[in-house]
Amino acid sequence: MKLFRCLNCAGESRERGAGEFAAESGVCRKCKLSGEHVVELECIHYDPPSGVPGRGMRHAACDDKIKIGQYGLMMTGEPSAVTCRACMKSPVWKLNAALCGLPTTPATLDHVTEPPTRR
Repeated sequence: MKLFRCLNCAGESRERGAGEFAAESGVCRKCKLSGEHVVELECIHYDPPSGVPGRGMRHAACDDKIKIGQYGLMMTGEPSAVTCRACMKSPVWKLNAALCGLPTTPATLDHVTEPPTRR
């Protein structure tokens, strides 16, 4: 299954995972929109820390058999960048997400700004 985000359902929400769903096709289950309203997300796995600064364990938190270096595979040591739902259920991801914190956008900063116009 692929991971998608419905921009219509995510709307103004600043919650992590808002509008995300797993499906075979990019049709939102909730509002039934597709096309430009639904974007496919890459599966980014969590590479747990190893104890050596700047180095991970070189395998995904969700499955020890998923190793770094496989073609098309994406991994990160930053908990907030992870999109793999299985990795986000792992105890090591939960611990590190709690320690690092997951970013949110304050409502005061969440707006579109227009560039200044030339006179």
